[in-house]
Amino acid sequence: MTSRRLTLLILVVFSAVALQAQITINQANFPLKAGDTVKFKNIDTTRTTLTAPTSGAAQSWDYSSILVKDSVAYTTFATVSGDTSFPTANLVSKGSINLINGLAVPVVYYERLDANGFVTLGRKTPATSASLKGVTTLADSVIVPSTTNVYLASFPTPKFPLTYNSAYTFSNKTANPFTVKNISVFGSSIGDISAIYTNYVKDTSTVSGYGALKVPNPTAGGAAFTIPVLLVKTHTVSVDSFASPGLSTSILNLLLSQIGLIQGQVTVTDSYDFYSLNGRTSILSMTFPNNTGSTSPATRKPTGTYAYQEATKVTPIFEPLVANVEVRMYPNPVAATGATLEFEKTLNTDWNLLIMNAMGQVMSIEKISGGKGIVVHTLPVASLNNGVYTYFLLTAEGMQAASGKFMVAK
Repeated sequence: MTSRRLTLLILVVFSAVALQAQITINQANFPLKAGDTVKFKNIDTTRTTLTAPTSGAAQSWDYSSILVKDSVAYTTFATVSGDTSFPTANLVSKGSINLINGLAVPVVYYERLDANGFVTLGRKTPATSASLKGVTTLADSVIVPSTTNVYLASFPTPKFPLTYNSAYTFSNKTANPFTVKNISVFGSSIGDISAIYTNYVKDTSTVSGYGALKVPNPTAGGAAFTIPVLLVKTHTVSVDSFASPGLSTSILNLLLSQIGLIQGQVTVTDSYDFYSLNGRTSILSMTFPNNTGSTSPATRKPTGTYAYQEATKVTPIFEPLVANVEVRMYPNPVAATGATLEFEKTLNTDWNLLIMNAMGQVMSIEKISGGKGIVVHTLPVASLNNGVYTYFLLTAEGMQAASGKFMVAK
């Protein structure tokens, strides 16, 4: 293996280790502001098999092979103030909700970003209508009037400071009136029906992990890179309820079934969001159906989005080498009693000593604490078999200061 290839190998291996250090996210490193446009791409789940990430400390998550769709989605945040329904809002953004069997209804979200976190205060739905042709033969169209929903609980998601093992819950209820036009049941016209769709939702979120996330980098021809992240896991339980005064339960349920809705349907999901320093939203977001307690169709598929531009805002892991540090190692070959390393630290940060065997496997990582100056360190070899090994002296940021080979001969 050439020296250049070995250097790159070690930078890749140890950078992943160094990036497993815990980070904390607050308003200062969550730079979302009015006028920003966040771009993301939907993960192509027909070509990508998504698996849920493992929670825990110092994890390595590899999603570098995910394939995304070509189309780019945008969320633009605009400034707002003085709205009587949302007096504390300082941001707005546009989105959509699926009201009836995939029929998207546009909404405007009112939000606040401050030292406590990013809060969605509620939403306004402008008056809209949609054809039901191709969905059901029982009715012509659906009309949604202008509606304002002020969320019952305005809890930040994410909540600052965002750090490992922090947790928060969110419960809410939204009500959306709608009218289905020109309904015909069993060949008889019964005119229009007005109903109210009420959705109850409870989110339980936990910062369940931290570590290194490997993702594709579209700006570098698809080359993967690794960034330090926090993993937020959210368990969501959502219940749908429909009411139509004066309409029999049997007719209402028949109508609902025809347009893809189920009275009292319970939908349970587990979502995973990766947040990193300087990202304006989660870098990678995935939602998986949870069939425990759910009455939604068991055929539901995982979904996901990749905010690729936010990932590139993080400091790259491939840092330049620091000035070479001269290391004396004795004895070499190393006997069972171990060996001594002498060198001069050139930085006031903790360094790390990484040992790799001839197969490229990391055998151990030791922290070398203290400030600048001469260091005399004993290299234990009790757990090493006889053979040739390579040591790497690395800074806390993963930059290589020195390397060398030694032989163990007990």
